[in-house]
Amino acid sequence: MNKHNLLSIIDDLNYDVFTDICNDITKIDRGEIDNELSRQANIFAHYAVLQDICKKRLDDANLDMTIFMGSSRKEGQDDLSGRAKKPTAKDLDDHVVSQPKYRELGQKVNELSMKYQMLRSLVGALAQKKDVMVQISANLRAEKNIYS
Repeated sequence: MNKHNLLSIIDDLNYDVFTDICNDITKIDRGEIDNELSRQANIFAHYAVLQDICKKRLDDANLDMTIFMGSSRKEGQDDLSGRAKKPTAKDLDDHVVSQPKYRELGQKVNELSMKYQMLRSLVGALAQKKDVMVQISANLRAEKNIYS
C-alpha cells in the first residue's frame, strides 16, 4: 500500500471509490488463507488510521463552523443593535444562516461526515472479513483432520 494513495482516499472518497475499495479489500482467497490472515491486521490498521484522520478533519470542520457561528452572531448583534427593538435569538440565527460562508462550512461538514461514515463501514467490513477468515481457516483445518 502506497502511503500517498491511502491518504488520497479521504479526498477522493465517493460511492464509486467506496465500492471499488470494498470489493478489493473484502476478497478472500481460500487457497491463501494463512497469508491473508497474516496481512489482515496491517490492512485493518491502515484503514482504521484513515478513519481517525477523517474524524479529525470532521472535528476541525465542526470547530470552524462553531467559531463562524459565534463570530457571525456577534456581528449580527452589532449590526442589528441600532434598531429600536433588541435583536432576538431568532434574528441572530437568521443572520448566521444567511451568510454564504455558513452554507460553505455546512457542506464541508456534511461531506466529511459522509466520508467518515464510509471509512467506518470499510473498517467494519475488514473486521467482519477477519472473522470469516478465521472460520474458514478452522473449517479447512477440520477438513484436513477428517481426511488425514
